[in-house]
Amino acid sequence: MADTFNVSKCKVIHAEKKNPRHSYYISSNGLKLVEVEKDVGVMITSDFKCLQQCEYAYSKANRVMGTIRRTISYRIQDHDKFV
Repeated sequence: MADTFNVSKCKVIHAEKKNPRHSYYISSNGLKLVEVEKDVGVMITSDFKCLQQCEYAYSKANRVMGTIRRTISYRIQDHDKFV
């Protein structure tokens, strides 16, 4: 049995401001127009700026740091210093 092409997962991103915003169809199904698409962990925007990717990475790093801070308890122990 052959795998079928899933048209509902297909999206269109217009990469240039001067690009006419045409509608695209596959098998009479209209493709969804998006401004941002995440592929292989990288966010691609229609203007190719990395601001949203940087914000996403910053937010994710802060979440990880918060988890680390909540799960690790620090203990300060006084030790005699040997001279």
